[in-house]
Amino acid sequence: GGGIFHESSSKNLIIGFWWAAAALNNFLVSVFVISCCLVYTKANLALVFVCLDVKCKYT
Repeated sequence: GGGIFHESSSKNLIIGFWWAAAALNNFLVSVFVISCCLVYTKANLALVFVCLDVKCKYT
């Protein structure tokens, strides 16, 4: 039964690879989304501070 064993192990390897790829993909998407949110939030905060600064200078 060497052939059957080999076949099942390669199938498990493929399944494991797919799981790893899916997990990595989810991780990368999460990191991307989080970093985008952080950048967006920082940009918004910077914008708010600039607006406040301008408001304080000219009012």
